[in-house]
Amino acid sequence: MQATFDQLISWLFLSGRLDDEEKELVPLGSTSLNTPATVLAKQITAQLQALLELVSDCHSNTEVIQLAMTSLTQVVRSMNQTINSRSITDKMSFFVGIKLTKRTNALFTQMIGHWLVSDSLVEYFVFTLKGFDFLLDTISSDNKTCDAGDEESKEEKPADEKDSALKGSDLERLFLRATQETKEGESAASSNAVA
Repeated sequence: MQATFDQLISWLFLSGRLDDEEKELVPLGSTSLNTPATVLAKQITAQLQALLELVSDCHSNTEVIQLAMTSLTQVVRSMNQTINSRSITDKMSFFVGIKLTKRTNALFTQMIGHWLVSDSLVEYFVFTLKGFDFLLDTISSDNKTCDAGDEESKEEKPADEKDSALKGSDLERLFLRATQETKEGESAASSNAVA
């Protein structure tokens, strides 16, 4: 059953269609919202969200909700690590990383809100799954994946540069990379315009 929850939650996080994402497609025209694949993805997403929300109705059998919360935290942790590592190694663009992170955060918040329906489940999330540690790791600006060279360069920086919370963090790298990609895109566009 754990593997089934993992697969369902992973599909929803990676392939599901959320309402906010459809607003981004509106400039492409209404036909992009009505393709057979889009309609099918929306239907699957709606059914899967409804199914996962029904899990919270299992008050008498909290083991089902515990399995679902375990899968949720494992999938979110894995996705966050993958997004982080792929962004750092330039295997994922900044914008795709931000989009997946927003989706992950929105779905995690929605699902955990449905599943924390009793004190025993809150206790399970906080103590067994180490939910607060998980949340702090998710929002932490500390860079646990930086290499030794980055650690040394942090130590050599003057004190006024160390005061910034973003210095040396993944968020700073992502912002710098997005700025670089934007500059490269602008320079490519201007060279194409000259030609």
